[in-house]
Amino acid sequence: MNGEDGDAFFKGVSIANGFVVFTLNDKESTEIKIPFYSETELTVHVTEPGTLKSLLTDEQMRTVLSLKVIGNINDDDIQTIDASMLVVEKVDLSETDITALPDGAFCGGALLYGKQTLKHIILPETCVSVGSKVFYGCRNLQTIIAPSTYAGDFNIGTPYKLQHIIITTLDEEYGSVYKISTVASNVEFSRRTKRLKGPQASLYGITCDSLYIPNTVTTFEGAIFYKSAIKHIVFEKNTNIKSLEYSTSNGVRYGFMSGSAIEEFEIPSSVERIETNAFNSCKSLKKIIIPADSKLTYMASEISVSTGYHGCFSSCDNLATIISYRRVPPPCYKETF
Repeated sequence: MNGEDGDAFFKGVSIANGFVVFTLNDKESTEIKIPFYSETELTVHVTEPGTLKSLLTDEQMRTVLSLKVIGNINDDDIQTIDASMLVVEKVDLSETDITALPDGAFCGGALLYGKQTLKHIILPETCVSVGSKVFYGCRNLQTIIAPSTYAGDFNIGTPYKLQHIIITTLDEEYGSVYKISTVASNVEFSRRTKRLKGPQASLYGITCDSLYIPNTVTTFEGAIFYKSAIKHIVFEKNTNIKSLEYSTSNGVRYGFMSGSAIEEFEIPSSVERIETNAFNSCKSLKKIIIPADSKLTYMASEISVSTGYHGCFSSCDNLATIISYRRVPPPCYKETF
């Protein structure tokens, strides 16, 4: 558009802070601002696997920050999210039917460059496995919500670590994360979880600063924390766990948390028994806390060389402090340590 003297009516057009800015060709360089709208949240229903890209406009692929996909998807659709959603930060796949994530799903496949914009992802409970290096190089990834049935690699690459993983449960009862590998600041089980179970070392692949267990969990089945790299465990108030158990394999007992990286442990008030080998050889353990309302009546003190039975705190070389806020401390013997 030209002015009366034939000169250009506009000096320029730009986009800034959510506005299209037209700069007039006058002495004052007058600016006219018009609000600019683009979709930042989008829900897409996919009925035919592999067609997600055809359901998106170029503008959506350039501007959408939060994407929810519902329906039937496959690896091609995952590749679309990785390669074509240029600024997406949150991806919700909870209502899809995908059963596995392929190797390198969100890091350019074999290129391993990592999707830098990705911050939050929710994975579907229909999925039972995650390939290798799925999130490798996703240095800004903060939160993963995933079912406990997953087997796979949730690491994002050294020196980075996830801030938060929430583990849901497929059958609304058991939480078992035997084959998950990750380094994270915080891991928590969802409130749907009632029991944590698995073979010994079922949490072996998880390295985290803190693990949160809701009070919906009432039972630990097996030595699920055996040799785990978890530094702290936080129990929600009013937990109902009665016993810290062990697993037996070929006549050998593996303690609830033996050989783990735990540094400090507050025994839940509801716990009545700490069984054989529970904290055996926890070399980083420095402090045990027994709360004032503790129901603890038994701390294992049996020793048997042939069967590998040890007191519940045996070989905890750096355990220097046990604080009991209970007026009458629970009974224990030298063999307990």
